Amino acid sequence: NNQTNTQAAGTLTFNAPSGSPADGKSVIVVVQSTNAQTLAFNAIYRGSTDLPLPTTMPAGTNYFIFAYRSGATKYDLLSNVFGY
Repeated sequence: NNQTNTQAAGTLTFNAPSGSPADGKSVIVVVQSTNAQTLAFNAIYRGSTDLPLPTTMPAGTNYFIFAYRSGATKYDLLSNVFGY
């Protein structure tokens, strides 16, 4: 999923994906942002102790990788890389 974000600095919200996810399905989200953003995530997303969900994102191309865990009904954050 690739999103171009040209809004002024503010809050960018990750909504729940549509469809019926399968256990282990990975989702790669690429956000090309003109401005730095504060991030908000739907409750279906979760971070871990060592990789929490980020609260901000710089301008540029930014990547997020999630994997769906059906037992938890969550998309777990596996990686985020910012600033390309």
